[in-house]
Amino acid sequence: MPDEPTLVAPRSVRRSPFHEATLRDGCRQYIQAAYTISHEVYYPLRLLDADVEYEKLTTASVLFDPPVERPVEIAGPDAAAYVDRLLTRDMTKCAVGRCRYAILCDREGRVLMDSVILRLEENRFWLSGDLGWIRGCAAGLGMAVDVDLAEASPLQIQGPTSRDVVHALFGEAVSGLKFYRLARVELDGMALVVTRTGWTGERGYEVYLTDFGRGVELWDRILEAGRPFGLTATGTSNVRRVEAGILDTSLEACPPHNPFELGLDRFVDFGKASPFIGREALARIAAEGVARKLVGYASGERFDAGREGLPPPAADGDAALWTEISRRSKSFPWPVTDGDAEIGYATCAVWSSALERTIGYAMVPPGRTAEGAPLTIATPDGPRPAAVHRVPFVDPAKTRMRGA
Repeated sequence: MPDEPTLVAPRSVRRSPFHEATLRDGCRQYIQAAYTISHEVYYPLRLLDADVEYEKLTTASVLFDPPVERPVEIAGPDAAAYVDRLLTRDMTKCAVGRCRYAILCDREGRVLMDSVILRLEENRFWLSGDLGWIRGCAAGLGMAVDVDLAEASPLQIQGPTSRDVVHALFGEAVSGLKFYRLARVELDGMALVVTRTGWTGERGYEVYLTDFGRGVELWDRILEAGRPFGLTATGTSNVRRVEAGILDTSLEACPPHNPFELGLDRFVDFGKASPFIGREALARIAAEGVARKLVGYASGERFDAGREGLPPPAADGDAALWTEISRRSKSFPWPVTDGDAEIGYATCAVWSSALERTIGYAMVPPGRTAEGAPLTIATPDGPRPAAVHRVPFVDPAKTRMRGA
């Protein structure tokens, strides 16, 4: 059997506290189908075959490391006032101990990120986002706040049996959490923050570790407690996030898109008292209307990006295979066409085994947004027929995520 490749990481790329555990439990090479690099950190995309990971997520529960979600902490006398200025949603309504989904825009009204905000204390918040931008805006507004990366890194426990897993670990203090609530707990001397949130559209929890030296220990402790409930270490499921109607911060919830194009109008609160960043631009966009909108699409033909469901590469590699995977998966956006005219673009394409369809998101003219409207996706292998589909694609009432 050939030796496993030596892994040499560039010094400029960070590892999460759980990196060695993900490497041990499935991610074997720094390649497109295992780790990718996102926000200067190694991101474990996949530990097992993608179809297996999807099945574990939707029938039992999974544990995965989303290192790009390491939060930015905003604290200090003006923290609450600054967070309300920073975000388009009215954050004065977010009580201590609660979480809230919100978006951050630049001064032109373009979405820079969407995030779940944690209000840990009256003037202490965690949110995912660009540290430099958040720190720079605070300085520009003259706010008395400290902005830095939080000494915290999250794990996600997601799936139908996730409540059983966290109950075995923490008892009713966590398993009884209501949707979008948080608890501060201790496990084997580790101080943790647990939230009733997630990135899968399934019932789930996020566990924030504050002692980075104990990452592998926490990972193993969770897996041990979750074994009776079918908990499995995996990567993130891009298929499930698309099915659930969740946006990606590098594909959809990002510039040049604005909230009205993305269907996030309800998270822009023009009635809030604070003059939030991007307010004037967003008011102008709302008054003028938009020339494109994000929709879901589905097709009976399979033309996903070429990564999902593939076996891991052989130890000696298969250059032709991985060159083709890279070509297909990195070529987004794919044009949406009408005859010879390009009328929009698709941001992603995945094969949903639940629907037996290729599904994804596309930005199209407002006149093409009605459910069932025909679209043509110009894939790397030629044009493919599709039609506008409701979002979320699966479980539109979100009963699986909200749970009991």
